[in-house]
Amino acid sequence: MSWVDVAWPGWVEVHLSESDGSIATVTDKAPVLDADGSLTPAVKLPVELQIPCDVLGRTTWPDGKRSATIRLRSGLEDSTGCGTFSVGEDDIISCS
Repeated sequence: MSWVDVAWPGWVEVHLSESDGSIATVTDKAPVLDADGSLTPAVKLPVELQIPCDVLGRTTWPDGKRSATIRLRSGLEDSTGCGTFSVGEDDIISCS
């Protein structure tokens, strides 16, 4: 994660690790990517963020590796316009 612009509301670039080893780049306003408001320019980087998403499905690969297909909320997309990603199941945190 890095700051693109610290002027209010602040724009950040986040790298999302996909299950195939690729990295997706998502850039948006800090409040959109950080729902709890803890992300400020004073925070020491890198940090982990919990980005709201919907789990669309889960897959178990022949080698036993498990992944989840997710769609980011708030219309978030990566730099190629994609909003759906395959991530490691361990990267998903259930929130009530």
